[in-house]
Amino acid sequence: MVLGGGPIGTLVALVAKRQGARVLVSEINPYRLQLLEELGLEAMGPRQEDFPKYVTDQSSASNYVHGSILTVDGGWMAR
Repeated sequence: MVLGGGPIGTLVALVAKRQGARVLVSEINPYRLQLLEELGLEAMGPRQEDFPKYVTDQSSASNYVHGSILTVDGGWMAR
């Protein structure tokens, strides 16, 4: 999981995907969400109603999440 779909997050996600990882990018900007999907990346808004369930389901034992990369300023999470 990559938190933040700006230039750095997008690059990280593309490289990880190219290396064979299944990548989910969490992004709040609708324009960036569309761009990420056009680039062939799986992307969701963290404020989507089904986001927590989706992440939990994908983090289960059979779909173990190996890590996450924070590429955003953490200040927005405090809001």
